[in-house]
Amino acid sequence: MTKIILNRRPQKTASFSLIELLVVIAIVGILSSFLLPVLAKARASAKRTQCTNNQKQIATVIFMYLEDNEGYYPVSHNISTQVDYAWSWDDKLSDYDSRNLSDVDKSIWGFDVDSEQASGSQLYRCPSDARGEVSALDKISRSYSLNQLYTFTSWAGRGMTSNPWETDADKVYSRSYTDVNQASESIAMAENPYDNNSTGHQSRAVMAVENIHAKQGDKSYWSHDLWKSNYLFVDGHVSYIYYPATYQGSGSDPWSSTDTRNTLWDCGK
Repeated sequence: MTKIILNRRPQKTASFSLIELLVVIAIVGILSSFLLPVLAKARASAKRTQCTNNQKQIATVIFMYLEDNEGYYPVSHNISTQVDYAWSWDDKLSDYDSRNLSDVDKSIWGFDVDSEQASGSQLYRCPSDARGEVSALDKISRSYSLNQLYTFTSWAGRGMTSNPWETDADKVYSRSYTDVNQASESIAMAENPYDNNSTGHQSRAVMAVENIHAKQGDKSYWSHDLWKSNYLFVDGHVSYIYYPATYQGSGSDPWSSTDTRNTLWDCGK
């Protein structure tokens, strides 16, 4: 039997010319230029939300501490004869935030990055903190500081707890949250990513507006948008606001005046 062989045309494979490839690459580049800023903004928003959640969790821990301490905020000091010498406010909260540090651990001046005591410290660090995990003291960084209560004037530093470096026992004290008349308008804690702010350390444990004045033009200090931060208020809510808004209605200049009367920094109004 004679086989009949049919001539078949070879199938053409799809191919792109150089011009078509360049067009595709250009389109991908254009789309990326639109998407990357959106993705970066989404990441920044997610980190800011985590920072807000950190502060809300710290607020819960603080309220647990207050219940056991007659309503008074944790106080630190530099009096070596006292039992709680070198205990920072976050050290004292460790009994309530699940870290359960021993008295010896609390007396350590900050925690090394690889130390066992550093476990759980993420709660006290904002993910947008430009310093990352390590402070200038080579310790685990802490992004937050309590609003300082000064003793040397009646109008500056009207916060919640005194200077942790205080050596005069008569000046080591804190304010009770029950004494704050406008808890929803009084700052208890704020973001304060100074180089040496470290978890478990007295350094930068508290802050006053002078600290912010010194960092006005330092973009790395403002972990989120320029001049905006998360603030924890005495009533437990957290607000993301411009620093100048903390002075609104006071009649004082937020960038030069340390008179915090009738501002959101004033817990005694």
